[in-house]
Amino acid sequence: MRLRIASRQSDLARIQAYRVAQSLKKNYSDLEIEFIFRESFGDRRLDIAMESSEEKGLFTQDFYEGLLGGEYDLVVHSWKDLPVEERKGSAVVASLPRADARDLLLLKKTTRDKCRHQALLRVLSSSPRRAHNLEDKLTLLLPGHPKIEFIPIRGNIPTRLKKLMEGNADGLIIAKAALDRLLGAPEPEFFSMQKRIHDYLEECDWCVLPLSLNPSAAAQGALAIEIASHRQDLRELLEPINCKETFELAQKERERLASYGGGCHQKIGVTILQRSYGRIEFLRGLTDEGEVLESQTLSDADLNGEWKTTENSIFPSDPKESNWFTRMKIPLSEESLLSSDGERRAVWVSRAESLPHEWENFNFRALWTSGIKSWHALARRGVWVNGCSDSMGEQEKPRLEQLIGDNLRWVKLSHLEGFEQEAVELISTYQLVPVADAPNIKGKTHFFWMSGSSFLRAQNLFPEAIAFGYHACGPGNTYRVLEKYLPSDRLKVFLSYEDWRRLTLI
Repeated sequence: MRLRIASRQSDLARIQAYRVAQSLKKNYSDLEIEFIFRESFGDRRLDIAMESSEEKGLFTQDFYEGLLGGEYDLVVHSWKDLPVEERKGSAVVASLPRADARDLLLLKKTTRDKCRHQALLRVLSSSPRRAHNLEDKLTLLLPGHPKIEFIPIRGNIPTRLKKLMEGNADGLIIAKAALDRLLGAPEPEFFSMQKRIHDYLEECDWCVLPLSLNPSAAAQGALAIEIASHRQDLRELLEPINCKETFELAQKERERLASYGGGCHQKIGVTILQRSYGRIEFLRGLTDEGEVLESQTLSDADLNGEWKTTENSIFPSDPKESNWFTRMKIPLSEESLLSSDGERRAVWVSRAESLPHEWENFNFRALWTSGIKSWHALARRGVWVNGCSDSMGEQEKPRLEQLIGDNLRWVKLSHLEGFEQEAVELISTYQLVPVADAPNIKGKTHFFWMSGSSFLRAQNLFPEAIAFGYHACGPGNTYRVLEKYLPSDRLKVFLSYEDWRRLTLI
């Protein structure tokens, strides 16, 4: 069988078409493939600003017409570029496993002083969504909390990077999936482009923006394989390579966006993740009607019956009440951060206090925090943070293989009794010292635990309250501690204390 695969002709679009062809060839070794690459209307009209354009299918309409006309058998798109409305005569029937949905911020290293002295940073971005969702949030992630001005930009990824490095802008925000795919392509035709990108990245500081603050465009990071609706033979051909989870979640994100109108001009981000403890939806933005959207929900967190209670029965009523320990610093040298062969390592910080002040200027391969609060705290101390686990636990992979290499060695900074994950070395920078006046939880029935250590001390002091209580925590290592001691019907995962409190109180 001979198959004609079409896509835009940019490096990224060709790489995406190659990956689809590669997946097909693994299943059908005798398949002959012809590639058809061409510019779209949106590629030709760089004068059209995304934030002012309500035209739908800017990068895909040409291919839709060619598909219906029989010029090719299937088209490979970045799914986020497709209109959210179904198109008559065609159908998206498959997708490959989704790449990283998050956005990436690049700042020229020459702007470090501007950043720390609260000067104005000019940041290039093609997306009204990013500009809206980050206008008052991005500054809190950066040392010095600089002012931010977003400047529209068009063009492919290498072009945008070139404009950043050769122009007077300070930073650039792009889809991380696009950069990962460009850098990960094995074909020799992309080697020179990859060298240029690596050279640009050497001149930049970077951070991966958290989905809780900056949800992606609907279906960002997912590919859409579009065919003519009547081609049942192609539906069957593509079925073995379809990633069902990616396909389902991308569709749900697009349905969510469609409920607010859809279109590239929308200031709305929505990302849905499937995890072992439930399905998470991040939603932020502003509708055309002026409705502010801001939610972070876990599908399995709905409560009823005995899980609902009143203010008097919960602990803590305020997170500050959960004070079971003081912290005693453990003196260490910076040499602790080096591997046995002297190589710099990437650091995962469990809480801001676990990074000693004398290590703030260490040149980490990467610095990752457990969540937004720790990121904010370190930024206030002048520390550059590269990303966070968004309070979803250490099991959330940073996915930095393409950005800084797949041989990254991680070390975790925590307390002496901290939960030690397999294959990740624990460096204890402080020790927990039990306080004499521990909280009294007698009479409390519903609990949210910020750490496994707090739970274990409470269990030792108030075993009856713990045994008959209803317990909640985040999805990280605290859960891994609690599940060893509690039956499954007495333990639930929530995305945050605030989420638990909102759903628990009657």
